[in-house]
Amino acid sequence: MASAVSSEGLRNKFKMLGFVGPYVMIGFFVLSSIFNSNLKGWIYLAGVIILLSLTSSLDAIANLGNSGSHNVCRIFGNMLSNTGLSFGILIYCFTFAYLLFPMYQFRQINFQIMIILILLCFMDGTLRRENGCSTAGNIIASVVFGGFFGLVWSLLVYTMNSEMLYHTEYISDKVACSIPSKQKFKCVTSEQI
Repeated sequence: MASAVSSEGLRNKFKMLGFVGPYVMIGFFVLSSIFNSNLKGWIYLAGVIILLSLTSSLDAIANLGNSGSHNVCRIFGNMLSNTGLSFGILIYCFTFAYLLFPMYQFRQINFQIMIILILLCFMDGTLRRENGCSTAGNIIASVVFGGFFGLVWSLLVYTMNSEMLYHTEYISDKVACSIPSKQKFKCVTSEQI
């Protein structure tokens, strides 16, 4: 009995994480930009807004279908609640591609971030599929569209100003800092002069 209750509680926490995660990610990039006094997070946010606008337009043209009627599908005012595409998967795949290009370009791939984004994407897809929020085809379309637009947006930003991409501030010609070796000093007093 207790195991079933704790299992259901854990499942609900994963649902909450799955549906809140994209908003937390967007908030992280914007707050990071504010704290670091740069435009990187705002450029990321502009890409997300364009992605969501294109996705809404795509839905109007292709009629991808209504998302599930289950209340969990509309939790937190999901921005794409009228489409079959997954808001979370779009954001995670956009972010994955947006971060991967500069990491690859500057040969500084952060595998931990990439793995976490893949796991979040998988978790979101699983939750949406289990709750009838999206079909398998719409989940795949979300992965492809989010990833493709993330790569396009990253390339566009790179051609305009590569300094506005993430993972460019750590690039240096120097491999490591050097610590001076032990030094000996000779003191001369006024009596010796």
